Amino acid sequence: MSEVVTYSIKLEAATRDRLQALVDGSGLTAKEFLGHMVDFYEVAQIRETIGHVKQIESLRQHLARIEEIYVAMVKDGQDRQESDAAHIMQLGNEVTQAKAMALEATEKAQKTAADAAVQVEMARVEASTQVQAAKDEAARVHEAAEKDVRDA
Repeated sequence: MSEVVTYSIKLEAATRDRLQALVDGSGLTAKEFLGHMVDFYEVAQIRETIGHVKQIESLRQHLARIEEIYVAMVKDGQDRQESDAAHIMQLGNEVTQAKAMALEATEKAQKTAADAAVQVEMARVEASTQVQAAKDEAARVHEAAEKDVRDA
């Protein structure tokens, strides 16, 4: 393992704040971030000394194309997620409306059934009253007929 030493420098406040924002956004420690910065700088220096070698330029173009494809894939995924979320919300609203309509129809059916039960009971009472009246009338007619038969 390499030796770890302390290194300090004086920076302008704005530069320090920019550096801290980059470190915070990277998810790395300040030590790891500075190590990466040195590595990137060394690679940039090598690129400058190599110049425009045809193979390296071709690799850069391919890398740029790969990055474009990856970014497009990520954007498509995000668009698909947004579309799916909107569709799910729409279906949720439709389900809520359907439940409300079903509840309303159930309540209406229950009221109709209750009204029908009341009407049936009223019809039963009326029919019972009419039957009793008919029985009473038949008994009176029967008595009158028996009286006529006895009197005759």
